[in-house]
Amino acid sequence: MSVLYFNNCWFTNIGEAFIDVGAMELLKQIFPDKKVVNFSHMNFMYSKFNNAAEEVLLNCYDMSEDFTGDYVVLAGMLATEGFADTDWITYKMLHKFVKRGAKLIFLGLGGEKYDDTECEKVKKVLDKLNPVLITTRDAATYKNYESVCNCMQAIDCAFWIKDTYYPKLDTAGEYDIVAYNRSKEPDIFGNGDWPKKIVRPFHFPYSFRENMKNMKQNFFLSDSPYDYLTLYANADCVYTDLVHATIPALQYAVPVQFKGVDGRAQVFDAVEAVYESGSFWKCNEEILEKQKKNIVSKTKSMIERM
Repeated sequence: MSVLYFNNCWFTNIGEAFIDVGAMELLKQIFPDKKVVNFSHMNFMYSKFNNAAEEVLLNCYDMSEDFTGDYVVLAGMLATEGFADTDWITYKMLHKFVKRGAKLIFLGLGGEKYDDTECEKVKKVLDKLNPVLITTRDAATYKNYESVCNCMQAIDCAFWIKDTYYPKLDTAGEYDIVAYNRSKEPDIFGNGDWPKKIVRPFHFPYSFRENMKNMKQNFFLSDSPYDYLTLYANADCVYTDLVHATIPALQYAVPVQFKGVDGRAQVFDAVEAVYESGSFWKCNEEILEKQKKNIVSKTKSMIERM
């Protein structure tokens, strides 16, 4: 008995890795007696990103040809036009699993634009793939798809990172993290008057070349999500416009000043534990753990009733 987990694009966006690390832990809690195994389509995606010719793309190996499981699970920001339009994933991979009897589940599903065009495209894909369960990471996604599938409102899967990786040290140096990857960094951090060392994680390693000229002092780049998590866990404060810089920092009890730039910021409205303290966000650990346990329990119950 096995669960196949769709592993996403870490090198293009390290935040996807945070979702995957958390989702793998969440799956172990939901399915304690099942083997959880990763698969992906990234050989195709990176070939495509590198402008491979069509005949080259046809030579990409497809993991869905040789593997299957009782459940196939995807997590994160997949209620998007990009996902709906990616025939390689939706039909050439996922449809094969479903046809062979695997039950399809989406965990912590979220959108990108949250508009009618996106919603209608995603609904058509869900109708064809017929997932047995969707949990959502925000209320808007739940509202968009509750009439289409068996749906439950939950939170972003990255909130389970702490359960599997806790790198907080007593010996860490004093530094703040400044991570404005989607908008202009506020001038206050670059005027030379900031009282602490600033570390600047960049979450999109694949795009580094085109962003090189914008890199400031102490920028940080890695293909390992654990490097980033160690940085966030041991920072004094985090200042960012990134959802997936804010989520790990809050779990590790690091105050965050978050400036959302699009609808993805709605993920925090679903988290009962996040509260304001002055100009910062903080997280009540006890409330978060209670909400997470409740989500695991409800998810297990819904799956057992299928």
